[in-house]
Amino acid sequence: MMANDPNETFPVFIERRLKVQQLPDQAISDAVIEIGHPYWKEPGIEAACPVAIRGCVGRVNDILGIDPMSAMKQAIAFVETYLDCPGGSMKFFWPSGEEY
Repeated sequence: MMANDPNETFPVFIERRLKVQQLPDQAISDAVIEIGHPYWKEPGIEAACPVAIRGCVGRVNDILGIDPMSAMKQAIAFVETYLDCPGGSMKFFWPSGEEY
Protein backbone atom coordinates (compact mmCIF):
# COMPACT_ATOMS: atom_id res chain seq x y z
CA MET A 1 0.00 0.00 0.00
CA MET A 2 3.05 2.26 -0.08
CA ALA A 3 3.18 5.06 -2.63
CA ASN A 4 6.39 5.77 -4.56
CA ASP A 5 7.54 8.61 -2.28
CA PRO A 6 6.76 8.23 1.46
CA ASN A 7 7.62 11.94 1.98
CA GLU A 8 5.16 13.23 -0.62
CA THR A 9 2.92 15.96 0.76
CA PHE A 10 -0.61 17.03 -0.13
CA PRO A 11 -3.14 19.57 1.19
CA VAL A 12 -4.40 18.10 4.48
CA PHE A 13 -8.14 18.11 5.19
CA ILE A 14 -8.08 16.35 8.60
CA GLU A 15 -5.31 15.09 10.85
CA ARG A 16 -4.77 13.25 14.11
CA ARG A 17 -1.66 13.49 16.26
CA LEU A 18 -0.57 10.37 18.10
CA LYS A 19 2.55 8.74 19.51
CA VAL A 20 4.03 5.52 18.13
CA GLN A 21 6.40 2.89 19.46
CA GLN A 22 7.66 0.92 16.48
CA LEU A 23 9.29 -1.91 18.46
CA PRO A 24 8.87 -2.86 22.13
CA ASP A 25 12.40 -1.70 23.05
CA GLN A 26 12.33 1.55 21.04
CA ALA A 27 11.50 5.04 22.25
CA ILE A 28 8.05 6.50 21.65
CA SER A 29 7.96 9.12 18.89
CA ASP A 30 5.41 11.38 17.19
CA ALA A 31 3.03 10.16 14.50
CA VAL A 32 0.67 12.32 12.47
CA ILE A 33 -2.23 10.88 10.52
CA GLU A 34 -3.06 13.02 7.49
CA ILE A 35 -6.07 12.66 5.21
CA GLY A 36 -6.36 14.96 2.22
CA HIS A 37 -9.27 16.22 0.19
CA PRO A 38 -11.01 13.50 -1.84
CA TYR A 39 -11.04 14.01 -5.59
CA TRP A 40 -12.41 12.40 -8.73
CA LYS A 41 -9.94 10.17 -10.59
CA GLU A 42 -12.56 9.55 -13.27
CA PRO A 43 -15.65 11.77 -12.84
CA GLY A 44 -18.72 9.69 -12.06
CA ILE A 45 -16.70 6.45 -11.95
CA GLU A 46 -13.95 6.49 -9.29
CA ALA A 47 -12.68 8.87 -6.63
CA ALA A 48 -9.59 8.81 -4.41
CA CYS A 49 -8.38 10.28 -1.12
CA PRO A 50 -4.73 10.88 -0.18
CA VAL A 51 -3.50 9.42 3.15
CA ALA A 52 -0.22 9.53 5.07
CA ILE A 53 0.84 8.10 8.42
CA ARG A 54 3.86 10.30 9.15
CA GLY A 55 6.35 9.03 11.69
CA CYS A 56 6.13 5.40 10.58
CA VAL A 57 4.99 4.48 7.04
CA GLY A 58 4.63 7.90 5.42
CA ARG A 59 2.49 8.40 2.32
CA VAL A 60 0.44 5.42 1.14
CA ASN A 61 -1.38 4.92 -2.15
CA ASP A 62 -4.54 6.98 -2.44
CA ILE A 63 -7.58 5.18 -1.04
CA LEU A 64 -10.29 4.60 -3.65
CA GLY A 65 -14.07 4.89 -3.53
CA ILE A 66 -17.03 5.12 -5.88
CA ASP A 67 -17.36 8.87 -5.19
CA PRO A 68 -15.49 11.45 -3.06
CA MET A 69 -17.55 10.71 0.08
CA SER A 70 -16.92 6.98 -0.29
CA ALA A 71 -13.19 7.61 -0.79
CA MET A 72 -13.05 9.71 2.41
CA LYS A 73 -14.98 7.04 4.33
CA GLN A 74 -12.64 4.33 3.05
CA ALA A 75 -9.58 6.44 3.94
CA ILE A 76 -10.77 6.83 7.53
CA ALA A 77 -11.56 3.10 7.74
CA PHE A 78 -8.08 2.28 6.38
CA VAL A 79 -6.39 4.45 9.00
CA GLU A 80 -8.47 3.02 11.87
CA THR A 81 -7.72 -0.55 10.72
CA TYR A 82 -4.00 0.21 10.40
CA LEU A 83 -3.79 1.83 13.85
CA ASP A 84 -5.75 -0.95 15.54
CA CYS A 85 -3.95 -3.87 13.86
CA PRO A 86 -3.54 -6.49 16.60
CA GLY A 87 -0.33 -8.48 16.68
CA GLY A 88 1.74 -5.86 14.89
CA SER A 89 5.05 -4.65 16.32
CA MET A 90 3.88 -1.00 16.37
CA LYS A 91 1.83 0.42 19.23
CA PHE A 92 0.00 3.72 19.00
CA PHE A 93 -0.80 6.04 21.90
CA TRP A 94 -2.82 9.20 22.39
CA PRO A 95 -0.70 12.31 23.15
CA SER A 96 -1.61 11.80 26.84
CA GLY A 97 0.23 8.46 26.78
CA GLU A 98 -2.93 6.34 26.96
CA GLU A 99 -2.86 3.36 24.56
CA TYR A 100 -4.84 3.93 21.38
